[in-house]
Amino acid sequence: MIKNENLSSLAVKNSAFGIIAAIISKVGGALFIILIARLLLPKLFGIYSLVISIIIIILTFADFGLNGTVVRYVSKALGKENFGKARAYIRYTLKLKLLLLLILTLGILVFSKFLAYDLYKNPLLFYPLLFSSFYIIIESLRAFFGNLFLAIKNLRPIPPLEF
Repeated sequence: MIKNENLSSLAVKNSAFGIIAAIISKVGGALFIILIARLLLPKLFGIYSLVISIIIIILTFADFGLNGTVVRYVSKALGKENFGKARAYIRYTLKLKLLLLLILTLGILVFSKFLAYDLYKNPLLFYPLLFSSFYIIIESLRAFFGNLFLAIKNLRPIPPLEF
């Protein structure tokens, strides 16, 4: 599959897709933050920023090194043309990822009321924390499958995933 293709052209092509994905992500993120800051005003934007900070911390635990594991072991198995082993790595890491997401999502759903009312003493945090659990699931799976495309050396689907 990859042996017939020139490695330098593969690197240039995949680098171009990586640059496009980075530009889409950065420009889109900056425009979104500017728009949200204008719409929410200072108090609600502060709540939004706090929820985003909590989400980023939880996403760090949701990764648990599984995204890097997929890239390393799946690409190694595919390099040896051991497709069964690559498929087994994907299944196993996906099961671990889904188990971690289930635990973390249930944790957010259970502790969001405590975080909002008792810890931060701000009831406006409750619903954003609840809805952030869906974002955590979506973002974690997006990162997992983005790294899976990286492992199979096909970066073409990644720019739409970044949007």
